[in-house]
Amino acid sequence: MLHSALIAVHAAAGTACFAAGLACLPLRAPGSWRFRVYAGSLLAMLVFVAGAITVGWASLDATARVTFTGLAALGLYMVWRAGRARARLRHQHPGWQPGYLDDVGFTLIALFDGFVIVGAIDLGLPAWLVVLVAVAGVAAGIEAMKRVKARLVVSQPAAPAMAAREARPRAGAGRDPAS
Repeated sequence: MLHSALIAVHAAAGTACFAAGLACLPLRAPGSWRFRVYAGSLLAMLVFVAGAITVGWASLDATARVTFTGLAALGLYMVWRAGRARARLRHQHPGWQPGYLDDVGFTLIALFDGFVIVGAIDLGLPAWLVVLVAVAGVAAGIEAMKRVKARLVVSQPAAPAMAAREARPRAGAGRDPAS
């Protein structure tokens, strides 16, 4: 009973994270509530799946334990990527946007793939087809993120210090090197 409840909350948090992550793609303003929902639901998703794994650990065979440990590690990596995205959004150094989109996009692709894999397993598809569906999900996600980046990435103006340096004449500029 507890295991099922934890999985249900994990799935709800994953769905909220995916929706909020999509809403975060065009963000330019640091401190957005959309990003806080995205990051918070991602963290909740990880906490609840860790709880579900812990509750059911004794009943898992070795293969399931390795699989769930790997998924928990992926969840930690996703949280780390969300943290990097937050830092990129907050500081907005020149050229920040592609990295930000890569970080958020990674988590969206992982979530999408999770949804696709769970759906394939729930449909009772054979293991080879589940793997094929998972690979197709990743490929579709990568292609979608390429299109998103092409639409959303704005060319960044040169940083003020860089622009000032480029505007200054160089020592010896305009002189004939033969003289």
